[in-house]
Amino acid sequence: MKVEKNIRNSSLDLLKIISILFILILHYMNGSIGGGLSSSYDFYGIISHLIESFAIVGVNLFVLISSYYLIDKKTIKIRKIIDILIILLFYGILIYLVYLVFNPIDIKNLKIFFHTIFSRWFIYIYIIFYLLIPYLNKFLKNLTKKQLEYLILIMLFFFSIYPTFLTNVTVSDSGYGIINFILLFFIIGYYKEYKVLLNINKYIYLIIYILFTILTTIFSFFANRAWSYNSIFVIISSVSLFLFFCKLKIKSSSKLQIISSYSLPIYIIHENAFISKKIYQGIFKTLKYKTSPLLIPHLFFTCICIFIGCVIIELIRRKLFTPLINKLLLKIPFFNKEFTIN
Repeated sequence: MKVEKNIRNSSLDLLKIISILFILILHYMNGSIGGGLSSSYDFYGIISHLIESFAIVGVNLFVLISSYYLIDKKTIKIRKIIDILIILLFYGILIYLVYLVFNPIDIKNLKIFFHTIFSRWFIYIYIIFYLLIPYLNKFLKNLTKKQLEYLILIMLFFFSIYPTFLTNVTVSDSGYGIINFILLFFIIGYYKEYKVLLNINKYIYLIIYILFTILTTIFSFFANRAWSYNSIFVIISSVSLFLFFCKLKIKSSSKLQIISSYSLPIYIIHENAFISKKIYQGIFKTLKYKTSPLLIPHLFFTCICIFIGCVIIELIRRKLFTPLINKLLLKIPFFNKEFTIN
């Protein structure tokens, strides 16, 4: 199985920025963070469910974009993993120290501190996914088109369709685990290798995304699993929006690439358990707008402010600490090793 060489696609950089904005929106709606989601059947309930359904593709989009650039990769760069863990440790420790300025040390907040470093599900599942990439690519190379089609169909049925409509006996992680990452990777591998779906007008994909978002919204009033990352509605919505942006031709932009590089730090900073709820409910008063005509403007204002604020914080970290960290890491040979799977 031979795959074309990856070329940086600015439309996917834009999509990566949109994906982190979607995640900010999801946390605005999240009951334990922003609390903006209404479970009622009135106007505001429908609107909040619709917003949640539009944004629920955020995590899958990030995985699809990563998969697009990792297809056919044979090498694991240890430095890439170390850089992610350094960002996680840096903000975990920094935010905890700031928290301690205003609060005493106790067992409860110490547990939260360890959670912010060792239990950030996306970070560690992504690292596992990255470590598996050369093996997944080697596996893909040995599959025929028909074999890959059957594999994707089997995975879709048991790990997406079955838990969406029946029970979670086949997979119980709601798409938060490695299985969903691998499924999305195989879908992108199939798309890139066999150039399928290329002749379809890009706006058809956008229509499919909107249609399945509406279906997700309707289904969400009957079952919360409608918003599982491995829900068949969410899978189809995610892939459709991704394909739309793949076909969306925009001028190459280094600025978009730079801004998109802040996506992971934005996630790490704002989702820290010590501050996430305080940001949304404390600073931006999200609960006040839960049933307000200003819900949508306030949601966008809040998410843009958090996005910009996190970018500024990460920019300062990069200017002040990254040069020193890079010098230290260069002195440790193992951290700069690359492992190739032939």
